[in-house]
Amino acid sequence: MQKNSICYWCGKEVKIGEGNREHLIPSTILQDLDGTVDISNLIVQKDNAHKKCNTYLSDNYEHDFCQMIFMYGFGDKKATKHNLAKVKNLENKKLYLKNQFDRMKKSDGRTTYQPTVDEDNSFNQVVRKILKGLYFKNNLKFLDLESTYRLEIDRDTQNLEKSESAKQKVIKFLHFINDIVFIGNKVFKYRYKQAVDGKSIIWELCFYNRFPIHCYLIHKDDEYAFK
Repeated sequence: MQKNSICYWCGKEVKIGEGNREHLIPSTILQDLDGTVDISNLIVQKDNAHKKCNTYLSDNYEHDFCQMIFMYGFGDKKATKHNLAKVKNLENKKLYLKNQFDRMKKSDGRTTYQPTVDEDNSFNQVVRKILKGLYFKNNLKFLDLESTYRLEIDRDTQNLEKSESAKQKVIKFLHFINDIVFIGNKVFKYRYKQAVDGKSIIWELCFYNRFPIHCYLIHKDDEYAFK
């Protein structure tokens, strides 16, 4: 086996003919970047990504994830191609269009989107995919979310206008990470910081500069600090 020829997603060996280049950020979002933008830091090469893992993630989770990002990125000039692709998809599938808008509601003058249980699961799985890929690229190690790390995804960042507790949680999070510079581009950027006295890591993922996702990678040796 070649050095580091393991799959970032499943941790198993990637044999000759089994690999496939993986875009950590769904391609429908990356299409909003022009050809001059370097996205190499968002791509896992074929030696480190199984084609079957890539296909599984794409077929089962990425559409719902992009739909949720679409709801928050709609109207953003940076998301032009992404929006056009989604609108075209909605226009071609009338029943799907009706179902999507039936789950939107207006509250306090702000339109909100009510995700299904499956969409929530898709969102979490794609975030896991992104973190596992970025972790692998930055550390050349497999991120074990089963026995070594536990992942917590803070979705309260989407409710800052309505929740004071959510606002305070975000303020506290930013207090720890605001001295770290973002890596990425106008479509997606990220930053992370490891605990000074532990192995846990906090991450901030941000889409279109308006959709932040705060994540906690909690190492098993640090569990006491998060109870």
